[in-house]
Amino acid sequence: MSKMDEVNAHIHQQSSISSDSNGEETMKVESIPLPLDKRICLVGSLINDNVVCKAAQTFGVPVITSEDGCEYVDEKSSKTVFVLDPFDDDVYNILCKQRQSILGPIALQQLANKKEKLPDNTRPLYNLAMTGVVMCFTGFRNKDDLMNLVPLVHHMGGSIRKDMSAKVTHLIANVSGGEKYHYAATFKVPVVHQSWVLSSWEQRNDLEFCATMDVFVAQHKLKPFHGTRVCFFGFPEEEEKHMTEVLEANGGTLTNIDDPVCSHVVVDESAVAERPETSSKTYVVKAEWFWTSVQKQISLDEKDYLFDDYIEQQVLSPTRRESHQATPSSASRRKRKRLQETLSSLALQPSPSIHKRRSSVSDAGLLSVSGSFLDCTASPDKVLNEFPEVSPAVDAPRKGLTARQQVFLELVQTESNYVNILHTIMIMFKKHLEEMPEEEALLNNTELKMIFGNLPPIYETHSKMLEELRWASSHWSEELSIGNIILKYSTDLLKAYPAFVNFFEEMKETLLQCDGSKPRFHAFLKACQTRPECGRQTLQDLLIRPVQRLPSISLLLNDISKNTAKTNSDHAALGQALAALKEVMTHINEDKRKTEGQRVMFDIFNDIDNCP
Repeated sequence: MSKMDEVNAHIHQQSSISSDSNGEETMKVESIPLPLDKRICLVGSLINDNVVCKAAQTFGVPVITSEDGCEYVDEKSSKTVFVLDPFDDDVYNILCKQRQSILGPIALQQLANKKEKLPDNTRPLYNLAMTGVVMCFTGFRNKDDLMNLVPLVHHMGGSIRKDMSAKVTHLIANVSGGEKYHYAATFKVPVVHQSWVLSSWEQRNDLEFCATMDVFVAQHKLKPFHGTRVCFFGFPEEEEKHMTEVLEANGGTLTNIDDPVCSHVVVDESAVAERPETSSKTYVVKAEWFWTSVQKQISLDEKDYLFDDYIEQQVLSPTRRESHQATPSSASRRKRKRLQETLSSLALQPSPSIHKRRSSVSDAGLLSVSGSFLDCTASPDKVLNEFPEVSPAVDAPRKGLTARQQVFLELVQTESNYVNILHTIMIMFKKHLEEMPEEEALLNNTELKMIFGNLPPIYETHSKMLEELRWASSHWSEELSIGNIILKYSTDLLKAYPAFVNFFEEMKETLLQCDGSKPRFHAFLKACQTRPECGRQTLQDLLIRPVQRLPSISLLLNDISKNTAKTNSDHAALGQALAALKEVMTHINEDKRKTEGQRVMFDIFNDIDNCP
C-alpha cells in the first residue's frame, strides 16, 4: 500500500509515564509550547487489517504504513505513533529500544471507541485492560519473575510503585504476610496472585476485557496461607487431619516442626503448656489465628495471636495456674471452699472440655428435644456439680451457711453461668454476624433468623431474673422468698421458651447445613470455639443450654424446698413456683406436639400435591 496523504492536526500534549532511577513511576505533565504534528504508522500485517485502518482514521491525523517503521524513526517534523503486533518480535524490539511511541491494535481500537486522543506514551501500550491500576509487589525473591510481570503490566496501561501508599490499588504477593501485605489487609487493598497479570495478558485481544472486574480479581485473590509452611502441634488426630485439609485448600503446605523453613506452628493451647522449640523465624500461634484467617480470607498479623502471649497470660492468672497444677487433693480442697467463693464472685467461669461438667440433666443425653420437658429423673444432688469449680480467694468454713442457702447459691451460680452463655451467643455470634458488612456476610438474613431469632426473649427474661437473684444473694436472710422471684417471671418464661424449643431441630439443621456448606462460616465457628468465653464448646453445644435450663431450675427449686421449713412463708411460694414451672414445661410439650402435628399434615399435603 502506498503512503497515504498526510493531514495536519495538532493534538494537545497528554500525560506521559516515566520512571526514575529507583524504578518508582511518577505521572508527569509536560507542557510543550509548539507540539509536533502527530501521525499514525500502521506496521507490518496491520496494513491490511480493515478494522485497525478504520480505527486509525477516526483520530483525524495522517495515517501512514510501513513494513517495519524504521524509515520514520528519525523524522523530526512529526511525532509518529507506531501501531504493531506482536509485542515480542524484532520489529517491536528495534522500535522499543529507540523509545518510540508504540500502540497495540487493541489499544488503538479501544481509544477510538472511547473517542479519546492519542496518548503520549513512552512505554508500549497494547491495550487498556489495566488503566488506572497502580500496583506494588511483595514476596518475590526471583527477579526473573518480576522482569516478566512488569512489562505486561505496562503493556496493559497499569503502573507500578516501589512502596505501598494511598495511590496503590492492588498488591501482587508471592507469599502471605509481611509489612506490605498487612498494610493492604488493613486498608482493604486487593491482594492478588501473579496469575492475575498473566491471565489478563492471555485475554489481551479481547476489546471488552477489563482486568479490574470484581469477579475476575476475586478469581486470582491470594489465598490466606499461600507460600506458608505450617505445622499443627498438640491437636487430636482427627482435628489435625481436618485442619490440614483446610490449610491446603487455602494455599498452605503442611510440614513438621523440625522443618528449618517452617513458617508457622499452630498450637492447641488447651493441650500444650509450653512453647515448642522452633526456629527463631517461625511464628508460634494459637489456633484462633488459623481459623480467623480462613474466615476473613486474609492471613492475619501473627503478633495478635502469639502463643507466647497466651502462656504469659496463664502465668499471670492464679485461677488458670491452679487449674493446671491441680492434684486430686487440691481439687478436693477447692470443693470444700467453693461455696464461700461463690458469695464473693458469681461471674461466669467457662467449663472447658478438659473439666467434664456434670449437669442436673444427664450429660450423655441432655434431655433430647424430641422428649418431654417433664422427663427429668436425674438426682437433684447432681445439681451441686453443675457449675465449674472456682478457685477460692480465702479459706472460709462452710458452717455459717444453711443447707437452704447453699442450694440457693448453686441456683444463683448456675443462673449466672447460663446468662453468660446466652450473652456469649448473643454478642460473639448473633450480633457479630448481623453487623458484618454485606460483602463480608457469612449468613443471609433468613439463616440468621432461623438460628438466632428465638433466643432474645429468653436472654432478656433470664437477665432480669438473675438481677433479682443476685440481689437476694447479697441481702440474704432465711425469710427471703425465692419462690416469688421465679413466680414473677413464670409468664415471661412461658412466652419465651416454646418458639425456641419447638423449632430447635430446624435451627440445628440450619446451623449444621451452613457449617458444612460455608467454609468461612465454619472457620468463624472454629475460631470462636477457641476463645475462653466459649469454654471450647461449639455453638451447637451452647444452643442446647436453653433446652436444659428449665428442668435444671426445677430440680434446684425442689432441693431448696426440701431444705425450707414448712413454717417459712417461702415454702408455699416455692411450691407455687414449682407448679408454675411444671405448667410452663407442660405447655411447651403440648405446643411442640401441635407444631409437629402441623408439620406432619404439611408434609402430607405436599405429598398429595406432588402426586402425578
